[in-house]
Amino acid sequence: MNRIFLVCVFLATFALNPSITFSQANQNSLTGQVKNIAGNPIEGAKVEIYSAKEIGTQKDEVVTNENGIFELRKDIEYPIRVLVSHPSYQGKKVEYQSPPSYRIEIELSSSLRNFVYRGRLLSKPNNQPISGARIAFDDEDIAIKDLGNTVVTSNAGEFELPLRINLNEPERDFYISFEKSGYLDSRIKLSYNDNFEGFNNIELIPQNNRIRLTGRVVDIANNEPIELATIQILSANDDLVFARPIGQATDVNGEFDFSRLMAVPYKIRVSHVSYQTEDIVIRKIEELDRRIRLRPRNLSGEDIIVTAEMVNSDDLKKPQTIDRISTVDIQQVASFNSFDLVSTLREVDVATQSMNLQSVTTRGFNASANPRFLQLTDGVDNVAPGLGFPVGNLLGPSELDIASVDLIVGSSTARYGSSALNGVLLTSSKSPFENQGFAATIKSGFHNINLGGASALAAAGDGVFDVSLRYAIALRKKLAFKISGTIIQGEDWKANNYGNMGGGGPNLSIRATPSYSGVNTYGDESFVILPVGVDEERRPDSTLVPVYRTGYREEDLVDYDIATQKISSSLSYKFEEDIIFTVEGRYGNTITLYTSDSRIRLENFNVLQLKADLNYKSAQFLAYRTSQNSGSSYNVNYLADQLITDAKSDFDWYRDYRLAYKEGFPLFGVPRLSFNDARSFADRPFTLLQTSTAQARFVPGTARYDSALTALKNEASFERGAGIRDNSILYHFDGLKTFEEIGITTGASYRFYDIESEGTLFPDTTGNDITNFEFGGFASYEGSVIDDKLSFIAAIRVDKNENFEYMSSQQIGLNFEASEKQFFRITFQRGFRYPTVREQFLNTNIGKARLMGGLSLVTDPYRIQGNSFFEKDVIDYNTAITFDVEEREISRTQAELRNLPILEDAIVTSNDLFKIKPEKVNSFEIGSRRLFSDNLYIDLNYFISVYKDFIGTNRFIKPRTSPSVDLYSAASQSINSTQSDRFYIYGNSSSTLIAQGFAFDLSYSSGSFFTGFNGSFSNLISDSDDPIVPGYNTPPFKFNFDWGNRELITNVGFKMTFRYRAAHDWESSFLDGRIESYGHFDFQFNIKVPRLRSMVKTGITNFGRESYYDVFGGPKIGSILFMSLTYSPTIF
Repeated sequence: MNRIFLVCVFLATFALNPSITFSQANQNSLTGQVKNIAGNPIEGAKVEIYSAKEIGTQKDEVVTNENGIFELRKDIEYPIRVLVSHPSYQGKKVEYQSPPSYRIEIELSSSLRNFVYRGRLLSKPNNQPISGARIAFDDEDIAIKDLGNTVVTSNAGEFELPLRINLNEPERDFYISFEKSGYLDSRIKLSYNDNFEGFNNIELIPQNNRIRLTGRVVDIANNEPIELATIQILSANDDLVFARPIGQATDVNGEFDFSRLMAVPYKIRVSHVSYQTEDIVIRKIEELDRRIRLRPRNLSGEDIIVTAEMVNSDDLKKPQTIDRISTVDIQQVASFNSFDLVSTLREVDVATQSMNLQSVTTRGFNASANPRFLQLTDGVDNVAPGLGFPVGNLLGPSELDIASVDLIVGSSTARYGSSALNGVLLTSSKSPFENQGFAATIKSGFHNINLGGASALAAAGDGVFDVSLRYAIALRKKLAFKISGTIIQGEDWKANNYGNMGGGGPNLSIRATPSYSGVNTYGDESFVILPVGVDEERRPDSTLVPVYRTGYREEDLVDYDIATQKISSSLSYKFEEDIIFTVEGRYGNTITLYTSDSRIRLENFNVLQLKADLNYKSAQFLAYRTSQNSGSSYNVNYLADQLITDAKSDFDWYRDYRLAYKEGFPLFGVPRLSFNDARSFADRPFTLLQTSTAQARFVPGTARYDSALTALKNEASFERGAGIRDNSILYHFDGLKTFEEIGITTGASYRFYDIESEGTLFPDTTGNDITNFEFGGFASYEGSVIDDKLSFIAAIRVDKNENFEYMSSQQIGLNFEASEKQFFRITFQRGFRYPTVREQFLNTNIGKARLMGGLSLVTDPYRIQGNSFFEKDVIDYNTAITFDVEEREISRTQAELRNLPILEDAIVTSNDLFKIKPEKVNSFEIGSRRLFSDNLYIDLNYFISVYKDFIGTNRFIKPRTSPSVDLYSAASQSINSTQSDRFYIYGNSSSTLIAQGFAFDLSYSSGSFFTGFNGSFSNLISDSDDPIVPGYNTPPFKFNFDWGNRELITNVGFKMTFRYRAAHDWESSFLDGRIESYGHFDFQFNIKVPRLRSMVKTGITNFGRESYYDVFGGPKIGSILFMSLTYSPTIF
């Protein structure tokens, strides 16, 4: 029993402490332990056992366990050689001539040795010390380790970097990197035999290094090459943006190969319309040759890829509010016209002039020609030099040639000049180097659909047809050519709002009231107050009411056919990757309708743009010329006005009307007290005045009417004719230079207007040439601090217009990253804008009034001061008279005398009408961006803009008699169109206007599913007594909601959009009125055909509601049922 107990104690002791040595039991096993110098077991050591008799004999190999123990069980023939190795320890060799008596023990020494690498960093070639440079390891997958944090050079450029070297790898090269802004990031190579204890002088080279990129882009799923993927070189510093990204498109084999001067680190961005974007940071000064694999958009990927798709990381750090439209968005648009995409962005307002002409703006003051909003296509201003409206739809790139559309919301005058007071729309076309090949799209639409007819399936309506083509080719990677064109033909929306704007109510027709003046009837703006009113039972009661002349409907004055033909072509030569010279021409010709200060029919209106563009590394130089030719265009309102007065003057017509109503003419079948019969009599060809040259009213549809219409449309002069002659030219030059290493951008611009309207729009009659020039320059600084968490921008711009003093804009913006993917921004800008050429020089008859610029040389000849009233006060005067007559039951003469003080205070003085001056604004904005996950993005912002010297229109009425001479006579004439004239004159507000609003933008995506919801609340605070008409024209609330799936099933997708706009007032020189609220659905369904690289799309706009207006007096917008077929290599 005692022996058994002792054996148990021995076994238990060994189990608790297996490191105790024991006698080698026999020659058919070998057991041992590997320890370090401190006596701790070494796990994972490799033990190799060789026979010592012969070289090259077979070896046995075992590995130590967690207790450092190894055991080899086999017959062993002595002598033997034992080799022990471990990555962190120096190897050891031991020989045994005979079997050891006990378990062997082998001690290993650590292979790591501590050193300090000392040196000084100098600038080449002047050997000046470089302070603040970062010294670190270039790669983690090396045998050299650091003992502390990254070090930074001192003011003397000196540094001490602790190192730990693994002596097991004496042949391995090690690298240390040196990084300093403004210098090429560099590495040095070290090896085991280097003297680390010495002092080393290291030279850094200023940024001027040529890198070469080669490689292949493939599909991650099947390794198939991706053609026409875009490879862009970007700065690794997100706060520095190149003047123009440099890059190339992959060829048919998915390959790319180009070089340029660039400092490391830099970033390459690989993108394709059908794949998720990939960003890769390159930190090594060497040639890059690699395979890049992209993930299709309908697959989920890494965080950086999804983030790049939803919101660009650069945009997250921007202080401004920015929205973007990509080529994928354009492909998925649920509309016949891809320009409709812009209207679905937050804070955007749209004014639809025609089916092929739309205007956009942000943050209020919506108008057909908004001078506060700038539209640039490849840096070129999209404005017609004379008429002043944006020609983006008529001249811009087709949807096949659009690379991206960026919307900068809010004041940007410090960077882009005085036209960017409310925002900028930047459209970039595709590069012929990066997007090559042939693409085409054919679209057909059907609107104003009326179902029924000869059979249950019959339908009638108007059609529209759109064909676009694009072709680009690069020759030898140096020379690239591009051409694209679009043809649009069809039937336009019709402006057929014939609601009554005169007295008696909006629903009364011309047969129901003598005070009828229709919204889209023209020539009926003149009126005279006559006692021809009726009571509630429509019996004559001699009430004084305004009587308007018989106007013409718009449909009788215009042809609603529309057509657009536009073509663009460019030739680019690439001297180097970052030196490209481009010449480009764009030409557009259109037939359409434009709603400005009046309705204008553009017939064969054409614009030609010629551009030369040099991108030289970080500098850009641009020169272009925009010339317009008005063709056979004419003013529709003025045409109607002259048709009416050519038949019979206002004096004759109203005298005949008054006598026919009061006395009647039984001989002609005209009874007394009938305003309808009185109107019919006044429209007849004869008059009661023997010497009159009166004619009968020109009746639409007759040869006589057509002849008069054609004659007036073709006649164009300052005093007569509705024809418009506008061959104005704009010359523009600008230059831009970015100093990437210090974050500064500078630029300057010059533009010159040469106005040629032959007196039809401007007073540029013979011997009175009109020109205007403007120049300016800016500087901006962008940077970041606090480990790149706080980004900021500061900018200043100074401009000079020929007719005004120097003006300055300043901007400062901050963006703070409070937490991961959570950003807060704040921006302040003091901006201004010079009056446009129209607002300075315009002098044209718009039918009911003469519209004039605000320069004294234009207004002084009309002697407005002291001889006119403000129109607003005349309306108040007339309203007060009506109230006194109807409610106080006093005579009209008494009422006129009683209310004369209203007009006495309304006489225009020299203080009321002065030379127009620049408009100024102080704009403040705060906002927050948050990427809650890889799929959910929310952006919120609030803005307030305070305007001083706001430019709008003053409206005056000038009676035949000066109110300074005879106030009572002038007052009576002011409410009689035949005895007074109206003047609408551009001028400045005497009070402060405040526009403010809140907006939100939410986006969510999951795989190929996507949805978005954005909206805004806004309002204008102004002095109701200010005579300036601001024309805010913006819904107090609007929102857009869209959802869809790009890959609902394989190669099948859809998108639906809902837009809502609240009711709001509309003010313009053309018409004032109320825009009712509207909301509508747009829907599209698409099928892709991969083998044909094509996509078929069908859909409907304005689904589920009646037609609506977004411009008062503009066209009535209905539904379009459409289908399109697109062929493009970039669809897949």
